[in-house]
Amino acid sequence: MIPPSEYDRLCERITTIYEELDNAIIEDMASRIVRMGGVTEATKWQAKQLRESGRLYEEIIAEISKYTDLSRNQVNSLFEDAGSESIGNDNRRYRAAGLEGVVKMSDAVLQTLEAGIEKCNGSLQNLTLTTANASQMEYINACNQAYMQVVSGAFSYQEAIKQAVRRTAEDGISVLYPSGKRDRIEVAVRRSVLTGIGQTVRKISLINAGEMGCDLMEITAHAGARPEHARWQGKVVSLSGRRGYLSTGDIGYGTGEGFGGWNCRHDWFPFFEGISEPAYTPQQLEKLDEKNIEYNGKMYSQYEISQIQRRYEREIRAAKREQSAFKVAVEEADDPELRQAMQESMNHANALLRDRQDKMRDFIRQTGQDRDYFREQNYGKTNTNNSHIQNDLISVENNGTIKVPKTLSGYEKARVAYMEKIQNTEIMKPENKEAVEKALKTLIDDGDFCMRVRGSVLNTILDSDDRHFKNQMETQSSMGAFNPEIRKEASEILFGVDSSQLQGRDFEKYGFLAGKDKTISFEDEEASDYGEIIIQFDKNKLFDRTTFTVGDSLNRITDKSLLFAGKVSEPSVCAVPQDNFTGKTIETSAKYNNGLVENHIEFCHEAMAEYIELQYHGNLSLDDVEILYYQGNIDYTLKGKLEELGIKVIKTES
Repeated sequence: MIPPSEYDRLCERITTIYEELDNAIIEDMASRIVRMGGVTEATKWQAKQLRESGRLYEEIIAEISKYTDLSRNQVNSLFEDAGSESIGNDNRRYRAAGLEGVVKMSDAVLQTLEAGIEKCNGSLQNLTLTTANASQMEYINACNQAYMQVVSGAFSYQEAIKQAVRRTAEDGISVLYPSGKRDRIEVAVRRSVLTGIGQTVRKISLINAGEMGCDLMEITAHAGARPEHARWQGKVVSLSGRRGYLSTGDIGYGTGEGFGGWNCRHDWFPFFEGISEPAYTPQQLEKLDEKNIEYNGKMYSQYEISQIQRRYEREIRAAKREQSAFKVAVEEADDPELRQAMQESMNHANALLRDRQDKMRDFIRQTGQDRDYFREQNYGKTNTNNSHIQNDLISVENNGTIKVPKTLSGYEKARVAYMEKIQNTEIMKPENKEAVEKALKTLIDDGDFCMRVRGSVLNTILDSDDRHFKNQMETQSSMGAFNPEIRKEASEILFGVDSSQLQGRDFEKYGFLAGKDKTISFEDEEASDYGEIIIQFDKNKLFDRTTFTVGDSLNRITDKSLLFAGKVSEPSVCAVPQDNFTGKTIETSAKYNNGLVENHIEFCHEAMAEYIELQYHGNLSLDDVEILYYQGNIDYTLKGKLEELGIKVIKTES
């Protein structure tokens, strides 16, 4: 059995690969559109675009081929994980009934698992093969429409190209079904994977139930179920058709519209009469769709709120696709007027993205939902260093290989070992752990990912070839404490990495978590030595590869405190140093949760921490910067260069 909430998480691991393919093709199309050249006579124009569309088709086929092995490996892992998780969940119920449970997968289960993997891989390959044809036609249509707009005199050449690029980003890449229906590629992939996993694990549960002599199965329940599914969710089914229970026919098992059919997230698990307690009471089932969440003055059910959040996430991803497409267009445009038009469009896309992110932040504030940054990410080629397959800091490089930032290659194993070390400490008491992690999560959700720098450093970065931020291992200097050996020790302690295997550029970069009011951050003296400018990074780009500690990690390591770094995506007490101030962190977390501590700075002061330190892993460049804050004066040339890159420059009050 897989809980309904797990299906989306499992699907994300594979849909991310196809979203990256989607964005790579969009950017390729945008590049070709902006390089199409001046409008000439119709026959020459058509011949040129047909040649380009042929090259585009070949490149798309190459892109698909590149991602096929990556996809296949992920599908294999995905189904194996789902199968193991399902058996583990069922085993808890078998053991509660006094049975041993499934010790080893039977041949029938293994065959079911292998069949599910092959079917899903085949389905995904068939879907993506239609993408090349659909994309080729979309490119030709975009070029033809731009041509007609120019020759008719309705639009200037620059405006027609701008519209073509924007339309390409908005429409995205489709899969084409034999019926003629089109779907966005990530929608088609999600549906295929969700259906494939669901059917496989349900079949595995059914086989194991037969081997265990279990006749009754309880169906999971979730908010927002289709009306025809809502009538039987949470109920018990008899596989043999015993009286007093639903039968498999009653729930439509084996049909597309019934239990386990198209897009169905319901599952089932063993139930033993007289022993098992129902997972859902009638009252709980009735309340699944209760409208008890307020947003903008109206009441919504949990399912309705989740759908609003999914819509905002789609809008953010769409804005990021447009941003990526115009970034490529700016880079590829040779004509100054066209480049200026593309730059203006990219600036508009940046503003659109900020507006949509503001709406999402307001939605999260009003409804109290968890923000899922993973669903908001864009996986285009222009963001290759920041693209991730799953929420565990794994990235995909240009050649399609999987690469983990070296500083995090041993993170998970080291984290498990560290949590064992602090198992019996004060902070691990359930009430303390819950309070601290709740406070940390709220602080991170409400905060911005920042770094303090000097203006001279930004000028140096702007003049460099790749415009990336360097750590002290590369510069052999520091605006804070320069001690490479301690920094190497910090990497080993915080992330469980062997520092001897790292080159200078591999090491993490350091920043801090700031609140929305940057004036307060400027007033705080703890990080002022690092520079007079505060940089705010795009949180979405860095979310999956950022860790944190409560307080300056270097100070705690020098003091020999027990410490480890936590993921911002999964705030944990492991990020709280085990020293004399641990109790203050527990006490401050309780105050913060009760509204007695107002902001990040107050939290840190109360907890006796310098600041909440952030560690950024992998490449960090100006492409990751969203806003620059300053007080007093700033070099006019520097300001202009940053704004040309789409970075917002804001002066705060002193």
